[in-house]
Amino acid sequence: MSVSNSINHQFVQATEQVIGGLRLVQISYPLDYNFLPDKVPELARYLFLNRNCNSENFTEWWVYQPFWGKFTLQYANDPIFAWLQTQEEQVRHQFGYKGFLTASAFVKNGELICWGIQDVSKHILTVPKDPHWWVQLQTLFTLTADQVEAIKTELAKHLPGSGLDVREVLKRFLSIPSGTAYELNPGSHEDNHSEALALYQFFGVTNEAEFDQALVDPRNQDKLNLLQGSTCYLHGHWWSCADCGRKMAKVGVKSIVFNQQWVLNYIHTQQPISAGIQI
Repeated sequence: MSVSNSINHQFVQATEQVIGGLRLVQISYPLDYNFLPDKVPELARYLFLNRNCNSENFTEWWVYQPFWGKFTLQYANDPIFAWLQTQEEQVRHQFGYKGFLTASAFVKNGELICWGIQDVSKHILTVPKDPHWWVQLQTLFTLTADQVEAIKTELAKHLPGSGLDVREVLKRFLSIPSGTAYELNPGSHEDNHSEALALYQFFGVTNEAEFDQALVDPRNQDKLNLLQGSTCYLHGHWWSCADCGRKMAKVGVKSIVFNQQWVLNYIHTQQPISAGIQI
């Protein structure tokens, strides 16, 4: 049963939308109605985004979270997001990049522990020439040879100069759910997500195997103590994947806070670039 079907009745109306991979539920109810989201089991995997009101109704937006983990999740506005947006702007101008670009900061007791931003140089921004890449694509989506040739033609038309990586452009021709097919673009790999990069850089490692070794090294105990109970502030997306969640859980991160204003901007514009940034 969908969320909207489960709670639509005389006083409460719900509608569901999918916006560029983001699953959103909009709920409206009278100002004098006591809406209790805890009484709607279907909302258990949705995270409250914001609430507006007019003279008659409240309207709430809730966003589906594919991965929840053992973290406290929240959308909020925080001064650190303005700083992370500045880092985003600098990288976008350097590479002319227009796709998703996340930046993360780990904070505890108001103090910045470490931060990271996706390495755009790892993205494939031109039509791949490696035949192994095309074999991988064909296998992943069970494509015929003719379909592969058609995609080559389309990528040649739409990828160069788009400011997007190959995986983002492929979404126009193939069904690629958010959080999948990262192998088609190294820049999308879990090791290049900003949450992972921030932790890797903090421990001086480059992949999860080295990260796991660093966590059992007694020389890193002070770093682990700093991260224990910390909060990850994530700018540039509406969710954090299970792979990054696994890494954050290993160091005792307590909560993840997403940039509420970025998500609202994405809903209104369907563009993953922060409001006010010109490319």
